[in-house]
Amino acid sequence: MVPFLKFLQSQKPDPSHPLVSIVIPVRNPVESVFTQCLQSIMGQSLFPYCEIVVIDSSTRPVETFKSFRDTLRVFPLSRRHVSGARQDALDHARGEVLVGIDSDCIAQPDWLEQI
Repeated sequence: MVPFLKFLQSQKPDPSHPLVSIVIPVRNPVESVFTQCLQSIMGQSLFPYCEIVVIDSSTRPVETFKSFRDTLRVFPLSRRHVSGARQDALDHARGEVLVGIDSDCIAQPDWLEQI
């Protein structure tokens, strides 16, 4: 958690922008696709005003978490199914705006700007 807080402090967000919580339910993702998903999110122009909340229900270790550990807030699934994962993420989200994406989706460069 401490590396994530350091990351947020280094972003120097504009107080006129709300914090956006990006919610991602994850279950045994294809590592290369999940990495592309996260890279596409981090490439968003609004990314400095975002947090990424991941709810993990994987049955095996997700190696991608190690590469992005400073930018992800990862929590275990406490409810059942993908709807429960989304609800868990909402419980942990701190943002004023909530958006969701699946771990196998690659966001368009202007995805967040279009919201």
